[in-house]
Amino acid sequence: MGTVNVLRSCAKVSSIKKVVITSSVAAVSNNRELKEDVVVDESWFSDPSYCEEQKSWYALSKTLAEDAAWKFTKEHGIEIITIYPGFVVGPILQPSINLNIELILNLVNGMSRASTTLRWVDVGDVAYALIIAFEIPSASGRYCLVERSAHAPQVIKILRGHYPTYKFLDKLSDNTNLFYPAHTISNEKAKNLGVQFIPLEAIQSGFENKGFFLGSDSSVRAFSNVYGVIFRNLMSWNTLSAIAGLGKILISSGLDIFFFVLEFGRISLSSQIIGTVNVLRSCAKVSSIKKVVITSSVAAVSNNRELKEDVVVDESWFSDPSYCEEQKSWYALSKTLAEDAAWKFTKEHGIEIITIYPGFVVGPILQPSINLNIELILNLVNGARAFPNATLRWVDVRDVGDALIIAFEIPSASGRYCLVERSAHAPQVIKILRGHYPTYKFLDKLSDNTNLFYPAHTISNEKAKNLGVQFIPLEVSLKDTIESFREKNLVSI
Repeated sequence: MGTVNVLRSCAKVSSIKKVVITSSVAAVSNNRELKEDVVVDESWFSDPSYCEEQKSWYALSKTLAEDAAWKFTKEHGIEIITIYPGFVVGPILQPSINLNIELILNLVNGMSRASTTLRWVDVGDVAYALIIAFEIPSASGRYCLVERSAHAPQVIKILRGHYPTYKFLDKLSDNTNLFYPAHTISNEKAKNLGVQFIPLEAIQSGFENKGFFLGSDSSVRAFSNVYGVIFRNLMSWNTLSAIAGLGKILISSGLDIFFFVLEFGRISLSSQIIGTVNVLRSCAKVSSIKKVVITSSVAAVSNNRELKEDVVVDESWFSDPSYCEEQKSWYALSKTLAEDAAWKFTKEHGIEIITIYPGFVVGPILQPSINLNIELILNLVNGARAFPNATLRWVDVRDVGDALIIAFEIPSASGRYCLVERSAHAPQVIKILRGHYPTYKFLDKLSDNTNLFYPAHTISNEKAKNLGVQFIPLEVSLKDTIESFREKNLVSI
């Protein structure tokens, strides 16, 4: 439904002739007809019934979404190009760890690794493929993005070659739903388009750059070289079709409003600001777009040296860039500067913007990967890591979704909206969880090794309530978060 809704919105704008979709190689290679000696290319399609038999729900969802996309675009005269990445690794730019990177990180940290053959591709190749699929007129159809298929022992051998003194775990885990036949995926069509695949041997760069390994200067230079091209393209994109490369976009059914969430992670402050303005510049070129709804963060509101513990923060407050810099709160600084740039641009170009400021988002997880917020709760339940000794501003993901819809639908919505159900310190959160699960032993230890520092003041949600947001209590959000973990077999509680 989500895929078709986006395409339906695109169909209403006559200037949009081509849509580039990122799917997954799982939509290509899950088919009972495939044998180990078969080379899979873009002519193959995953079989929904086989996906269901294998309980490969991710592959099934990608397969059905693609089928719906092709049918819709054929009926409505839109050209689509679909990119099918394999298991994406490489330098990590986002602040949170996704499922792919987590598998490698667990291997490095001595946790078990999956006994399976995976199809590997570097994130830089995926980004570059999106760019050239957009820019090259002859690009068409489907493109598989897999540098190679490799089993776990082959991966460990590569890592040992890079780090011969490090003791990697030999144990393989069969407790995984990452099952793929060991056949080869052809990347010839992508190569002919211009993708020059980064070798699997380069996967260590991501950890070096994030401090998981003590990397050398050469590793940092390699990171910069790989991503210099990507950043240059990000900074120069200025058409509506390219917005998808900058962030995650929800397009409203009427297409007079764009919801977008820019999540570059800790790339650089300049990319946050320029990226935000580039998206708005693209929106300004479409006359039917009159309003833009931006999801920012409460970090752009509440980092200010004037704030004391007894102050109630509302939408009239702004984070102070100099204070953010003093506190080395780079995430808050980037969000603050990006918002400032957005307001200046829209004022000059006559676009109305509404900005949503969620707190620390929890609630049922739908995505296949674990983000930073959810990881903190998961680590607390699993006892893997001490919970940060910090007061956080909590909000349910469903309230964020409702707020975006309401801001879109209600004409009187305007300005800024803080989305925080309440502020709560770590012991309060643990107390709530113990109330739900009294026999479970949650870790008591708190960690002061955190950059999640916020003064313990209150964030007002009155304006959001007046808009129509009915906040889900933190007690319910935390319970539903844990229950979604159980549904995904992430915890045994």
